[in-house]
Amino acid sequence: MRALIGALLLVACGEPGPDAAIDAGRDATTDAGPDAVIDAGRDVTFEPPRCPAPVASQLELASLESHLAALAEIGQENGDRSVAGLGFHASVDYVERQLRELGLDPQRQAFEHPIVVQSTPPELVLLTGGEETALAPPTFAASFRSASGSADGAPFPVGHEASGCGGCDAASWTDFPEGAIAWVRGRTSDLPTIGFQASLSGAAAVLLEVDTGDPERRWDPRGPISAGLPIVLIGQNVAEQVAAADAVRLTVAVDEDHRVSSVNVLAELPGREPGPVLMIGSHLDSVVGSYGVNDNGTGIAVVLELTRALAGCDLRPTVRVAFWGAEEWGLRGSAHYVDRVDPGDVLAYLNLDMLGSPNGGHYVYGEREPGTLAARLGEAFDALGAPWLWDERLGARSDHAAFDAAGVPVVSLVSGAEAIVDDDTAAIFGTEAGLQHDPCYHRSCDDLANVDRDRMLTAARAMAELAEALATER
Repeated sequence: MRALIGALLLVACGEPGPDAAIDAGRDATTDAGPDAVIDAGRDVTFEPPRCPAPVASQLELASLESHLAALAEIGQENGDRSVAGLGFHASVDYVERQLRELGLDPQRQAFEHPIVVQSTPPELVLLTGGEETALAPPTFAASFRSASGSADGAPFPVGHEASGCGGCDAASWTDFPEGAIAWVRGRTSDLPTIGFQASLSGAAAVLLEVDTGDPERRWDPRGPISAGLPIVLIGQNVAEQVAAADAVRLTVAVDEDHRVSSVNVLAELPGREPGPVLMIGSHLDSVVGSYGVNDNGTGIAVVLELTRALAGCDLRPTVRVAFWGAEEWGLRGSAHYVDRVDPGDVLAYLNLDMLGSPNGGHYVYGEREPGTLAARLGEAFDALGAPWLWDERLGARSDHAAFDAAGVPVVSLVSGAEAIVDDDTAAIFGTEAGLQHDPCYHRSCDDLANVDRDRMLTAARAMAELAEALATER
């Protein structure tokens, strides 16, 4: 199927087909109608345009910004747009209204998924010289990967000399005393690995020092819901107090069997021919405590505008757009969908996830062979004169993952998250080395000020070139 898509794209993007020969000595201009046949050694039928105008040219910044403003307002009114709160349901309503205005009939696909819910607020107490000092949230937070439990003692530093995640490799735990509290410096996205290594080493609990001050309820729920031991997130300010204390006592109480309901929103633009559908999607939820304007209001906005533009095209395959629930809780919505469809019924899946990181770039994830979706998306960036790079970090961290695992051709486009920009990357994209691609990734500051508009629009137009080619090829 991947080879077939490559061939179809060549035709859709202008490569002459076997019936396209026109006598070079004749002017192709004619007064005949658009369906006239010109005898130039071979008959050539001129077909009407497949879209009223190129899809990429129909994407306007003002329309994208309108969606971002609406989603930001939803986040502000509800505290966030996470699946556990009212902000997500308001986001669902907003997307459905936009689709209905296009004359579409959006459908909800309901599903349930497990989450970890705190039974009582976590406790963190500093013990110094016989005195106890109880800290109060939000200066610390229980991780959404935390299990219930208590631990006390002097925190044992793990991998503090490492430049990256000191607790991610087994060597960092060589001298760790079994039963102690591990004090690790890293990112919330490192928690799956840190939790695994901590469990193997017999840690009683983990203090994860994140590098952005107060953790602001930052978390990364991908992978297993619980790491099997208590995990508390602290910022650098609390870490200084921990370093000065003789010991700490921490307690986390969670309900690991709690389940919540969520939905995916799906809609279709009918094509002329039956067969596999082209899918385009983005996740609809934010993390807890974040307005989610870059992650992933930008993806939502682009999918909505792609839908509007493609609605006026003569589509060959049906185009199905999807807005996934519970991506931030472990890619639950897209996985639920893929589990219930025949992968052969999906021609390809195009994924858009946080496209306007203020210190970001254009990162393309997918197979790298010529003619694949990812290669064609890279060519679209080339045509726009925009730099891009193959994505080395995304892996299974977005909604393309379930489709990819099922054998569906995929491409995913992102602008970068928590990773630090190196010198070479900064030179390519004109960004600042030593900073995160998105300093507000999974934080409350992911608001309207956290989006690079030009970067988002360029990403949208590159993906539009690919989407139009796949959707309108003859």
